[in-house]
Amino acid sequence: MVRKDRDLHHNYNYFKKPLHTLIYSIIKNKGNILFSELMRSIREVVEDVSESEVRKALLKLEIWGFISVETEGDDSRIILRRG
Repeated sequence: MVRKDRDLHHNYNYFKKPLHTLIYSIIKNKGNILFSELMRSIREVVEDVSESEVRKALLKLEIWGFISVETEGDDSRIILRRG
C-alpha cells in the first residue's frame, strides 16, 4: 500500500498543479487541519513554499467556498466545507 503523502508528492511533481490544488487535496484527506500541520504537509511535497504563498492559496479556496478558516489563538484551523 502506498502512503497518501507519497501519492500527493508524486502527483504534484508530475503534473505541476497549482498550489491551491495541492492544499485542497491535503485538506480533503484530513477533513480539517491546523495551519501549522498544513505547512508541514505541504513542505513534504514543496520544500520552498512560503507561508504567504500558502495563505494566498487558502484565501482563494475560502473565497471560492471550498474551505473555511477559523482562528484559534496562535494557529488557524482550516475546515473543509461540505456542499
